[in-house]
Amino acid sequence: MVDRSDDVTATERARTAADAGASLLIVVNNTPGRLYQSHDGTDGLNVASVRQGDGARLVSEAKSGSGRLHVRQQQYPDYGYDLVQQFNDVVPDRSLVYRPDDGEPARVRTGVYAAPGTLGYGGRYFIPAWGPGRGGDAHEQWSRTTTEYVTGGTTAVGSWYEQHTGLGAADGYFERGETDSYTGGRHYEAAWFKPVQAARLGDTYVPYQTSTNTLNWNVGIWSGGDAGHVGAGGRTKQTTLYRGDAQLATFKAQSGRAYNLTAGSYRLVATGQRTTAAWTGSTSTRTTWGFDYKPLPAGTARADAPMRRS
Repeated sequence: MVDRSDDVTATERARTAADAGASLLIVVNNTPGRLYQSHDGTDGLNVASVRQGDGARLVSEAKSGSGRLHVRQQQYPDYGYDLVQQFNDVVPDRSLVYRPDDGEPARVRTGVYAAPGTLGYGGRYFIPAWGPGRGGDAHEQWSRTTTEYVTGGTTAVGSWYEQHTGLGAADGYFERGETDSYTGGRHYEAAWFKPVQAARLGDTYVPYQTSTNTLNWNVGIWSGGDAGHVGAGGRTKQTTLYRGDAQLATFKAQSGRAYNLTAGSYRLVATGQRTTAAWTGSTSTRTTWGFDYKPLPAGTARADAPMRRS
């Protein structure tokens, strides 16, 4: 058990404890409130934090030898909280402790499809209209369902972004999605890495053309069935642009570009193959989009290409 200090980083504390053979490190916060810190992983060491008052009591019992500490860990919780408290046009003059009523947050029942025991990490972020996102990722064990409580009615001030990325057998695969807002008190169902996957375009995966008659694309090859989810990963993937039967450009990647296009009809074909113990379905996919291209009007530097799935 140690007191937190600015002189020692969280990683240094954890590594020192691990090198000493500790299996549990308890960090007593040296300032009021909860302690929020992260450290580089150290195998075999669990790290917990306590507030000042609780820490003082634990230290006293440890020194006296009269106390016994029982610790229970839920490594992968089946619940989560993503809460936003709004203060409109005022500087708050009261405690920032946020205790929403039971019916205030939306409840999102989230399933992550993968072979039992598959590991990953992910989380939900709030993207305020005025600046960078707030949130964070947590380690996850997939092939299970969690219930998440999310603040509703945030359309006027921002949106929600969520991502999940695989580890181990699922290493390199990810899915991302955005939600404008949730309705407080409403129940939602969400699913990630659904068994049937295919290439998909999304808000940040839209082929676009430029004033120099260049077409740029980036296709999420492995996307689950939930609307708005875009995913990618794996090493075997290819994208090819055709005009009629003529192949104009091909890349051993999900992204690419073609130059000096002229008005006419084109096809973009995306293919992928994967073999992984995390998912035994959708071992290959092939998707074709057709579109009619025409040069941009004078003064327009860039525009999304009008893609349609064939």
